Amino acid sequence: MPNDGFPSRYIRRIRGTTAVVLSDLLPGQGVGMAVDDSGALKHYSDVDGATIISVDATHAQTIAGAKTFTGATALTGGLTINAGTGAATVTPVGVLTVSTAIVTSAATAKTTNISYSLPANTLSADGKGIRITTWGTCAGNGNNKTVTVDVGAGAAIAATTGAVANNAGHFRLVVEVIRTGAAALACSSLAVSNATAKVTTVTDTSDTTAAILIAITSTNGTASDDTIHKGYLIEALG
Repeated sequence: MPNDGFPSRYIRRIRGTTAVVLSDLLPGQGVGMAVDDSGALKHYSDVDGATIISVDATHAQTIAGAKTFTGATALTGGLTINAGTGAATVTPVGVLTVSTAIVTSAATAKTTNISYSLPANTLSADGKGIRITTWGTCAGNGNNKTVTVDVGAGAAIAATTGAVANNAGHFRLVVEVIRTGAAALACSSLAVSNATAKVTTVTDTSDTTAAILIAITSTNGTASDDTIHKGYLIEALG
């Protein structure tokens, strides 16, 4: 590109006969950028060695090679990562919420002890999903205890232990919820209470463009502190 009177440290894009200054290179740094057809700068990153210092992108970007992101970095849109050095790609799995706060229930009617509102559009495309895990213990008696994970405004029972006389034992429920349509969620779960295991499959019709309620409930056969919730974890599966 001709110098056009600009110092060599500038990178320029020519639109017609007009030189547009996009960035000033600093010593020891490289610059990556994308410019749309209107000439607007859509992506800029200062790179010092293998460390990306700053990224501001509104279009799809490919970052190749080993890079280290420092500070708070937000990557929006669909993010995929190569699986090893092959052609297959994976979507990241991440924790949406987690808690180990103890919640004790003595209610004999079905009661929501823990709830979480899954933000609208978390399940923005078919195949995207979440995993819900919850665990706890039961009091040392022969009373029946029931623990469930309900999904959606209609409280579809995605996982249930059933009524089990769990005497001082543990319970654990794990359910995967996968979007199969804009208002269709396939739920599959395994719930274990002491030595009793129960598999549940159900379809929920929640609108994925709106927030989706997740509720962890319990029902006790007798009004005593029979169900002790000890934690839950909700993960995004891509």
